[in-house]
Amino acid sequence: MNNLVVATRSAFREYLFEGNLDKNDLIVYERKKDFCVNYETKFLEQYIYEFTTQNFQSGPSQWQYFDIENINSIKFLDLIIEIGKIKRIIMTGANFLRKTQYLEVSKLVKTRLNIHMGDPHLFRGLDSNLWAMLANKKNHPVVTLHHANLNLDSGDIVFQKKSEKPFEEMTLQEFIRFEIEASKICLQKAIEIKEETLVESEFKNEGVYKSAMQTSDKKLAFKNLKSL
Repeated sequence: MNNLVVATRSAFREYLFEGNLDKNDLIVYERKKDFCVNYETKFLEQYIYEFTTQNFQSGPSQWQYFDIENINSIKFLDLIIEIGKIKRIIMTGANFLRKTQYLEVSKLVKTRLNIHMGDPHLFRGLDSNLWAMLANKKNHPVVTLHHANLNLDSGDIVFQKKSEKPFEEMTLQEFIRFEIEASKICLQKAIEIKEETLVESEFKNEGVYKSAMQTSDKKLAFKNLKSL
């Protein structure tokens, strides 16, 4: 086994996998988050789904996969033990490993990586690019590949893809396209990481932690994008 990728199921993620994963890789799809988000989650959801399916066509998953409740379940740990040799775990859109699970998983897999939609030097947690968009329209969207550790989105950065344009010069479509394409590049970089890559334990990324953005703030944030 080479890579174990933990993700939420979507056309977006199927597109990321194409050309990056091979028959020796395994995908674990999470069915739900292990935290509550108490706000309307449907805002722009249909639009983003239609945009990704129209612009990033991909067929049904061609890789080995398992469905689990979430990454912190007993089933996930049992699966790792059953598989045995795993070079790296790559998380994209997944729950973060909580302390007890992290300590057990880290005994079994040395290299644990996460693809973060944002710059963790600015914002950690959920909707990080949107928080950066709301804070300053002159900020640039970023997608980051970093080591996963005990402090959310604070592990050493391996690679970052930064947009050439600031938010104020991007349309919504351009912003979505950037996040998708930059995530694909980050996944490729993750697969190139060698098994012996050192994982430092210091928490270097000290951006502000933010939880999921409320719908009202999302609407304000998107006003900082370029209108069609």
